Amino acid sequence: MLDAKPGLWESITTTQIEGGVMPQIPDVSKLTADQRARVEQSMGMRAGARPTTSVARQCVTPEMLEKWETFAKSERGDQCQRSVIDQSSRHVKMNVSCSNGKSTGDMELTATSSDRVTGKMAMVVRTDGGNRKMNVSFESRWLGADCGNLKAGERRAISGG
Repeated sequence: MLDAKPGLWESITTTQIEGGVMPQIPDVSKLTADQRARVEQSMGMRAGARPTTSVARQCVTPEMLEKWETFAKSERGDQCQRSVIDQSSRHVKMNVSCSNGKSTGDMELTATSSDRVTGKMAMVVRTDGGNRKMNVSFESRWLGADCGNLKAGERRAISGG
């Protein structure tokens, strides 16, 4: 069982995607310098050049603490299979396969204390445009025993992704 407290948790997740096919760049020669800069910035963001950050809260029950996956779920609800390589009450390392093997990689989670869980994941995402690397890191902190308006097991995005 994971060495963490039940109750309200907040997770800050940062995702960085690299590689793959760059989007087609439009002809910017007829644009003003300001318009060109905006287009180039937008293209860079779509190519995954910058990390994205999201914040979510969830109400964690004592039963949920029996599984490390409690702290590794996506707001998108991706269907992933996890295979544990090494596990203790404070740390777990596992292989992950999502979307029928289109995304594979490794994940590590650590309970640095009973009110803080950190994690990182390195995945390779296979697309028609080639492989892309996705690195995800998160930090979850316990906010208190009372989940407020969240139901047991419920997860809600607060901002971002």
